Formats: sequence, C-alpha cells, structure tokens
Amino acid sequence: MNYSGSYSITPAEAEKGLPLRQNLSVLIIEDNTLLAANLFDYLEGCGHIPDAAPDGPSGLQLACSNHYDAIVLDWNLPRMDGLAVLKILRSSFKRQIPVVMLTARDQLGDKLKGFESGLDDYLVKPIALPELEIRLRSLVHRLKCSNGSADLLTVGELEFNLRTFAISHSGRQISLAQTGRK
Repeated sequence: MNYSGSYSITPAEAEKGLPLRQNLSVLIIEDNTLLAANLFDYLEGCGHIPDAAPDGPSGLQLACSNHYDAIVLDWNLPRMDGLAVLKILRSSFKRQIPVVMLTARDQLGDKLKGFESGLDDYLVKPIALPELEIRLRSLVHRLKCSNGSADLLTVGELEFNLRTFAISHSGRQISLAQTGRK
C-alpha cells in the first residue's frame, strides 16, 4: 500500500483497525416496530446487547437510567422527537455517549441541524445494517481512545480508575484505607 500525505497514525496502526470483538450495549429509539426489530435482531446476531424504546420519552427514560455504549435515534418519534431527546441527553447526561441519527430526513439543513445539536453520526434510511454496526463500533472505539476510558471501570454509578486507583460513587470520591488498596 502507498501511504502519502499527513496522517496522525502510522500505516501499521491503520492496518490494525478496530478491535475484532466489541460487544456493545445499544439503545434503539425507533417507532417503526419492524425496523426496530430488524435492528435489534441484527445487532444481537453480531454479539451486541440491544435494547429498544418506541418513542422519545421512554427512550429518554431508558437512556438516563441504564448504561449504553451507543444510541441509535430516529428523528420522527411520537410524543417527543429525536432532536428533543438528543438535546436533553446532551445537556443533562454526565458522560458522553455516541448517538447515531437514523432518519428519512435527507435534506442538508436537517443534517446540519442534527450535527449542531450534538449528533455523532447521521444515516438516511434505508440503511445497510453492516454499515450501521461498523459505525457504532467505530464511534465507541474512538470515544474510548480519546477520553482514556480504557483506564476507567464503571458499574452503574461506581467508577474505578485503574491508573490512579481513585474510586467514586455518583461523582463523589471514596477514600480507602491503605489496607483497602492492597
């Protein structure tokens, strides 16, 4: 292969690509039950752990009460549209979570509005399921590499930093006695 130009990674690093197996927890917020079932079955078949919500409020409730690696969000949802869900997630969520908009809206203005509201990716229906899956894995991988979360173990509200050995629960630091650190 011929690599030319300026790259931030070496050719050897580029050939490594994404990790072979990343089992992601993915929330699908989609009101079209056939499409949601198709996405669910495909992602589950790829080894991921999908969850689904049929409308904006229930999707928002699930997103705020569970841990997901990524969210697939439809724009035209009943009771609260996807853009409103996204704005609430971005303003009140403590951690970054990749959000992919999956919508029939194909106009440039809609795409710009989505990205300006905090979207990580935008796909126009109909989609190729393998493309959605690789985009999800790529976004999650990039986020983990950029914020050092590989050094952070999280279970619910409990976080343990493998580098500094700091422990926090719900954002509050927990101090351990020296014997607790052994």
